[in-house]
Amino acid sequence: MNLNGSPEITNSQAVKVAMGALKKNVSKNKISLSLINIQIDNDLNLDAFKIETRNSNINIFAHNVRSAAFGVAWLADRAACGKLNKINSTTYEPQFPIRYAKTTAAMYDIRKPLYEYGKNGWLAQMDLPAPKLLDNEFENAVMRFKQLCDILMLQGFNGVMISDNIHMVTLDALNIYSKNSPARLRALKYLPQYETMISYAKSLGLDICVYSDEIMASDEIFKWIGNPCPENKLVWTFLKAKYTEMLERFPAIDSVMVRMGEARGHLEYKSVMLRSHRCDKCRHRNEAYLHQKTCNELLSVIGPNRKLFYRTWVAQPHTIHTDPVKYLETFGKMKDSRLVPVIKNTNGDFLLNKDINKTIGIGQLPQMVEFDCHRDYEGLHTIPTILAANSKKRIIELKNKANVIGIWVWPCESGCTPAAYKSFVNMTLKPDSSNAKPYPVTYFRGFTKWTQANVYLLSRLTWNRKLNPQEILYDFCASEFGIKTAAPLSRTLINSEQAALGTMYIDSYIYSAGEFGLNMPMVQAGILAKYPYSWIVFTNDLNINSLLLDIYKSCKDKLEKEISNGYSGLELVEKMQAAIIKTQRNFDDPKKYKQVLHSFKHAVSAARLLATYRESFLRYYKIAEMHHGPIWNARKGYPGKFRKRTIVPEEKIWKGELLAARAALTAFESALKNYRKNYDFMYTGQLDDFLDYAKGYINVVWLE
Repeated sequence: MNLNGSPEITNSQAVKVAMGALKKNVSKNKISLSLINIQIDNDLNLDAFKIETRNSNINIFAHNVRSAAFGVAWLADRAACGKLNKINSTTYEPQFPIRYAKTTAAMYDIRKPLYEYGKNGWLAQMDLPAPKLLDNEFENAVMRFKQLCDILMLQGFNGVMISDNIHMVTLDALNIYSKNSPARLRALKYLPQYETMISYAKSLGLDICVYSDEIMASDEIFKWIGNPCPENKLVWTFLKAKYTEMLERFPAIDSVMVRMGEARGHLEYKSVMLRSHRCDKCRHRNEAYLHQKTCNELLSVIGPNRKLFYRTWVAQPHTIHTDPVKYLETFGKMKDSRLVPVIKNTNGDFLLNKDINKTIGIGQLPQMVEFDCHRDYEGLHTIPTILAANSKKRIIELKNKANVIGIWVWPCESGCTPAAYKSFVNMTLKPDSSNAKPYPVTYFRGFTKWTQANVYLLSRLTWNRKLNPQEILYDFCASEFGIKTAAPLSRTLINSEQAALGTMYIDSYIYSAGEFGLNMPMVQAGILAKYPYSWIVFTNDLNINSLLLDIYKSCKDKLEKEISNGYSGLELVEKMQAAIIKTQRNFDDPKKYKQVLHSFKHAVSAARLLATYRESFLRYYKIAEMHHGPIWNARKGYPGKFRKRTIVPEEKIWKGELLAARAALTAFESALKNYRKNYDFMYTGQLDDFLDYAKGYINVVWLE
């Protein structure tokens, strides 16, 4: 197979990567293809390409070199799923001009369990003291970054995000660091690697966006600044100097992104939010002023041709993230088209059953919309959660919003990484081995094939929103697991969205909890959600039961329906596993079959644990209420330590409820024991606390 085109095209790294994928897939599936001709056609729109087929030759007309690579990548994708001979002569054009993906996960070594990543946060591996830095660590990270960029370009994305920009500056202009400061030495060591990363991404035609919290700094910086208050001029001197140095050092950077509503530090770097550090002089300043000032200060230094992506996410209700009034109060009068608010697609956090965010499509500024493909709230695909119908619906909604110019996806780490997995340190070091367990901290690897399926769905839909999600899943399965698996496996995976909803969401509680769904009661109680299951909250003071009580109160009038929903979800997951077993002979690679099957076995075990746990605590609280009357003021959730009942219900009903509760607890105890024996991926210790108390309470009541 030969390539014919100008030297600009044939020498392009992006085209070379795409041609490599095409040749591999053509050879694998024994497809005849002789010649590809590529010509530049500037009349086509940005990133668009046109395909013409003539026997075993294909002509590609492309807007530029990047779109030429997209054209070849499209042929590679068609070859991978056995459909190269079915392509039509037509023009392909993306729905949105911006299609970015976050690539931070490449900074973490997927060959290690990386306990320090889950324990210490985002960049622990990068933030070792300078004298202890391993020379090859960042070099390996750069290699992984390049691989991830290849995959994203092949899927039609045109930009990547890297972080954190505090690692990309020495701040010598401000004389903040001493000459031998660990932070300064670390930056000096990493700067060449960042240059390599940026250069490689640009060679693929990918835009570069650099991400950071509003203020990420070391103790040395905070000592220099003093109080990080909006009225402190040194705050803005530091921020502007940081961005100025970074952009002068790396002029190829196309945009920067700032997160304002959440802060996470790592090792010696701390992240703070300006709104949390207002002094007496500026307490009267409202949120709109803080956002506007931050935007204006950064716009003054990023240059005329770069964009400032400004994340609106705030982990509270009634903010610019979900409140249209607050949003317009902040951005309504801002006219600079370089400013692009970035909004989560859901009206709140990334909960599966949330509607589209109410602030999307309002105002005059262009907007970019976020998608979480890694699925935190579903336990990082504990139940495989491939958002087929959901993704199509959302892309169609966004396309109907005139000011939405793009999307960006989280294909790797997001939210609270798997600190909640008790045996994280002991997980297999070989996520591709035949006995591999679901491996949470990876990018496009192992059981994060379900994450990759979400990324693939969105990438295809951003090019053609009219595609059938079932067809896209077929193509994904054909490419990843073999053409013979495509039809049966895609028919199975299309049910995963409903399975996740049934097993991991309690409808009445979600709807009663308001704007932020599961998050709100935890925020109100000062409890942060820990994954994988958001309505199983693990704390040190047994406050778990205050949340369970809230859930019971919200669904007591639909108790049997909510209990039944959990078991219906379990039944669906069991059917999916049975369907997977029937496809064993269809897999090209037996190891991949074992991995997929293992994933679904784990899903069945987790779904059974969730269903029995749901029934147990709901029936427990019903018994408690029948026994003692209303328990709304029992904030700890305990109706009194084995007190004798004060209310005597009808004896037949009473015995029936007690029998049902005891049976549920027995089933839950068995499910918990089996989950621990076979998987033990999450910390389940406080489920024991609930189980022990509930069993003791029910048994005492039974003996009365």
